[in-house]
Amino acid sequence: MMSGHWSVVAVLCFLATSAAAAEADEKNIERWDRVVFLKEVQQEPEKKLQHTHTSSGFLVAEGGQYCLITAGHGAEKTSPKTEIYFRSPEGKTAKVLLGDITADQGDPWHRHLQADLAVARVAIRENSPEAVQQLFALAIPMEDLLATSPRRTTAIEVTGFPMRLGLKPAISPLVMTGRVASRELPISAKWGDETIVLAQAAIAPGISGGAVFAEEPSPDKCRVVGMCIGFLMDNRTEVKLAKIVPSHILMDFMRQEFPPPAN
Repeated sequence: MMSGHWSVVAVLCFLATSAAAAEADEKNIERWDRVVFLKEVQQEPEKKLQHTHTSSGFLVAEGGQYCLITAGHGAEKTSPKTEIYFRSPEGKTAKVLLGDITADQGDPWHRHLQADLAVARVAIRENSPEAVQQLFALAIPMEDLLATSPRRTTAIEVTGFPMRLGLKPAISPLVMTGRVASRELPISAKWGDETIVLAQAAIAPGISGGAVFAEEPSPDKCRVVGMCIGFLMDNRTEVKLAKIVPSHILMDFMRQEFPPPAN
């Protein structure tokens, strides 16, 4: 009797330990490695030209649904053959095609009418390769997006692939630290005014679509302040300020376009 009792306890302890280890592995993804690199190569055979367009992005999950987020101007340069590069659990470069994960036919992007923001619903299909499952493991839970913008001087981390850096030898998104410089304010755009937050951070082309995290002591903790869409620059002094779409705009737009399933 006693032997059987301890056997059951041992099994339960083993299962609990295995579950805890699996949960730890899931949480041990450094938040910066949840940002992905999008690359689109377009050919002009008659002119013998090749154009490469790049941007950053990240996945968000809620209620079993997944969305890929990037800047609106970056989404315009994509196709089903757009390559999505990311860091695998082994620390190696992994790749999937946009067309292999989009859940809808035709143009997958839903574009915000008053923000430089585009979201696409994505899904793991039957018999999807391991790389697709690894990509979806990087998705940021919706509850990790901040419902309000942080106060000025808050320390932040703008994360992505400026100037196509961070791709070799193994992919590793760059992290530019800075601080929030403004409250939410309107900035003129081609569609009118859009609401953004300005920040002091050293950024460059290619960072658009990258996640902006609140600085945290633990690399596992993930709180999203918003998405970087570029910068404002004074031509005389060349001083730059990063432009960030607040995370509550991302959250509201995703829920508007892709309502979470009813319980």
